[in-house]
Amino acid sequence: MKNIEQLMLLILTSFALAGCCGTKTDPSSISTLVHEAEIKDYESSYTDFKKTAGNKIYFTFDSYALSKEAQKILIKQAEWLKANPNTIAYIEGHCDEIGTDEYNFTLGLKRAQSVKNFIEQRGVDKERLSVTSFGKTKADKYGHTKYVHRANRRAVTIVIK
Repeated sequence: MKNIEQLMLLILTSFALAGCCGTKTDPSSISTLVHEAEIKDYESSYTDFKKTAGNKIYFTFDSYALSKEAQKILIKQAEWLKANPNTIAYIEGHCDEIGTDEYNFTLGLKRAQSVKNFIEQRGVDKERLSVTSFGKTKADKYGHTKYVHRANRRAVTIVIK
């Protein structure tokens, strides 16, 4: 009990002395500065990733098979991830509006998983990759045309520092 009382007294004394200092720093401003630096670092990495490797691949109707074009992009993504080992990737699977919510959720997950598997096979640690599905709930384009449907059948890789 005596130790707790001494610790509390020490803490209160520290606060009192800190209050006497001529300059005061708002703790929330330090947190904001750190958060802003993290955001800029993330934005810089993600911009570089998109520019260097590309962040989207597309699928044909009712499929999670990777086309030759998609594989070329994913090879670049894997190379970028291996060159930037402090980043992790979050892979989103998406679908067009055709089909039920449940079916599209499952298909979106299979699309994201096929991307993850491909990148892992290129030497990126599986612990750095995670997948999710948005099914048809997070459209990139809106409308009921073949163009819109093709644009929404995709996987998006997002890198996080």
